Amino acid sequence: VGRLDDDKNPLILIDTAKKILKKNKKFVIDVYGDGHLKEELSKKINSNKLNNFIKIKNYEANIYKIIKNYHIGLTFSKFDSFNRTIVEYMKSGLTVIANNSGNSKYLIVNGKTGILINDLNSSTLSKKIIFLINRKKIIKKIGSNAYAFSKKKFEVKDSCEKLEKYLSL
Repeated sequence: VGRLDDDKNPLILIDTAKKILKKNKKFVIDVYGDGHLKEELSKKINSNKLNNFIKIKNYEANIYKIIKNYHIGLTFSKFDSFNRTIVEYMKSGLTVIANNSGNSKYLIVNGKTGILINDLNSSTLSKKIIFLINRKKIIKKIGSNAYAFSKKKFEVKDSCEKLEKYLSL
């Protein structure tokens, strides 16, 4: 979900999907967003015959309506200072697999509220996805933990109250 540009690293999906296919043929990765890499990603999907496994969707303004129907949320941004996509996934009860960059380590408790990847590459990413695909109970547990964490940390009312206290000092 998001911009399809170099910082967001969407082209990693090509080699990742090819590695997943060697172990599991029952998966689909939907990519929501726009950006200058959209056409290149589409061409690579076609040339690698991954059309049944990676689907490019248009940017969706109200992504919450859509992502609540998924189980796993992927984000592999290289440099995000605050990865809002992680919070959106958590608030929708998804298990997040994210690159350990920027603020990700403060948003995800590895193995409890999501999965962090320290050395992001297609081999590591595909192994994490395959691990989860084969463990539905773990997906459900981590997604539930992520939802509870996001509800506690990112509710608007709580954030406003904290801001009011801070400003009144």
